[in-house]
This record gives sequence, structure tokens and C-alpha cells, in this order.
Amino acid sequence: MIREATDKLAPHEPGWLEKSWEWVKENLPNILSAVAGALALAALIFTGPIALPLLLVGAAIFSGAALGTRISDPAVRESLMDGLTKGEFDADFFSNLVSVGADTLGFVPGLGVAMKGGVGLARAVRTGGTALSLGQKMAVFGSKASEGAREVSSVANPLLERVFRGTSNPAVVIDSIGRGSAGIGMVTAGYGLVSEDEIKGQVGTGIDGARLGVDLPVVPGLLRAAF
Repeated sequence: MIREATDKLAPHEPGWLEKSWEWVKENLPNILSAVAGALALAALIFTGPIALPLLLVGAAIFSGAALGTRISDPAVRESLMDGLTKGEFDADFFSNLVSVGADTLGFVPGLGVAMKGGVGLARAVRTGGTALSLGQKMAVFGSKASEGAREVSSVANPLLERVFRGTSNPAVVIDSIGRGSAGIGMVTAGYGLVSEDEIKGQVGTGIDGARLGVDLPVVPGLLRAAF
């Protein structure tokens, strides 16, 4: 009787399912970013006419979701605003800036591919003499999206082109760096989910910041190809 009464008074210990759900909620932005990174890396490997647009659009969906989840966090918004308006460039500011920048950069290509497919479909419907069936609409969308995906994936990085233009085969070197960068980004995103060490987290932020700096020169060409 005494033990039963004591058990009722004891605080409720969350079960493994509840703990797992809390972990997912706390780490949702990083989970979404890690999935987006995996899809972006796959897009560099599987460049077929169907796989490439699907992977780029998938990466955009997860990157957009990660970006929205981060920005919806008041602490992230406050950290970024304090840095931009008050000059508080602390570790949290740079970590959030790199995360938001990476999610934004991952969102643009897939969005452009989807928009190219949608614009192509709208033109086909508007100029077509007869109504298109659902299958025909899907085929037109897929064809235009594939064209957009090829344009996006062929955008050159002017920084890397300048650095490696003296090598015997700069295209191969730049392609290898792109795949390596995407792979490292996926690793750092995954590591951030399992490590709570502050110093190691700062190292990961530094690595991702360097990757973002290398990728930023691609943005103008990426925007032209995507939109």
C-alpha cells in the first residue's frame, strides 16, 4: 500500500516515445537540413532526366521547411537581429547565419526547377489547340523541369574556375570539390544531431561557413538559370 501510494506521488517519467518526439521537435531544423543535404548530394550523383529534377525539388522542399522552421524560432530571429542591428557577432549569430544561409541556398535551385516546369506547362496549356490530358500535363511539366534541372546543375562556380583554371582538367577537379562539399555538409549536419559539445559545434559551423563562402559566387548564375 505504501509503495503504491508513493508511486502515485512520484513525478511522471517520460517514455522512450515521448523522449524521441521531444528530440525530433528540438532538432527538427537540423533533421530537415540533413535530409536536404543528402538529396542535394544524390542530385550530383544521379543526373538522369527523371532523378535530377525530383532530387532538386525534394532538396528544395526540405531546405524550405528547415528555413521556415528556423526563422519561426524567436531565439534565432533575435540572435540575427542583434547581430545585424547591435553588432553582437557572437557564436550564436554566426551559427544561425550559416544555417539560414545554407538552407536558403539549398532552397533556390529546386524552386527554380519547379517554376520552370510550371511555366512550361502553363504555356503549353495556353497555346495548345486541344485540352491536355493529365498524363500529357505531367509529361510537359517533367520535360520542362528536366531542362531547368540541367541548366541549374551546369552552372559554373567562378571562384573555383579561377582557382583551378591552371590544372590539367579543371572541370573534374571542380566537380569533385562540389561533391566533397555536399558530402561534408551532410556529415556536419548529421553530426550536429548527435553531438552537444559546444566546441565541436563551433568547428562544424566554421566548416559550413567556409563551404557557404565557396558556394556564394554561384548564386548569380544559379538565379539566372533557375528563374
